[in-house]
Amino acid sequence: MIEIKIIFLIIGTFFMRENPSLIAKKAIVTVDPTQKTVSVDMLDLVAPLAKTAANKTEEFDLLEKGAISWIPELQPFTAKTCTFQEDNGIHGARISFSYAHPEDLQVMGIQFHESKFWVFKDEQTSKVTGTAIEEKNSLGFADTTPFSFQIALPADWENRVREQQAAGLGLWSPRSGMIRGTEWLETDETWTTKTNSKLFFAELKSEFTHDEKEGEVSFLDNDILVTSHNLSDKTASKTRYRYSMDHQQMRLTLIPIHADGKENTEGKTLYFVFVPKTEG
Repeated sequence: MIEIKIIFLIIGTFFMRENPSLIAKKAIVTVDPTQKTVSVDMLDLVAPLAKTAANKTEEFDLLEKGAISWIPELQPFTAKTCTFQEDNGIHGARISFSYAHPEDLQVMGIQFHESKFWVFKDEQTSKVTGTAIEEKNSLGFADTTPFSFQIALPADWENRVREQQAAGLGLWSPRSGMIRGTEWLETDETWTTKTNSKLFFAELKSEFTHDEKEGEVSFLDNDILVTSHNLSDKTASKTRYRYSMDHQQMRLTLIPIHADGKENTEGKTLYFVFVPKTEG
């Protein structure tokens, strides 16, 4: 089963944005099988949780500057661009890229089989251009001609956002969600548990316990974790790591980095394996 990583209405899901805050009221996705290109036009960007104009948010500024990296799942695609437009105070964005294999589009919910591109259809999804067949809850487009479809926010989207906010939730799950609230046991670089293995525990409230000592941890954009002290020797303050996770093997790697994002070759890379919670 392919896990869908991208939501067309939430621009931050295309990037390593820790907590996406911008949402488009409508998105038009255009696929050209002849040129093997995709464009996503996100129309009328808003920042409902920030309660300010979209172009005044930190996320808009960082994306416009190219300060947030594309998510790893987009690595197979080439010629990736992200541009912003403004029309009478209404801001939009366009993301475009090229693909080599139509199957790669599964990461964004566009399935490919029987020589057709398939898109899940609900009340918010509709065909814009091209010829489509409808089967159950899907729209099928031929792989020989360009086509486009539209996704729009539901009419009650503002109420849904307020409910999310009241529950302390964001527009989308944070990128670090698989780490927060979970336990990890330290190993060596061959993923073998040490006799003196230390436990790394990331709380939902952004705290961690490591070797029975508590400290703060912050999760930033670009898969960066900042701790209040060094996890390997507990002597330094504000140590930065870039984390990467193997979802299939449930392995976590923390690579020490400098403030500019470059690897700290003098630091120690840490390796962890997931510790399942036991009923008790």
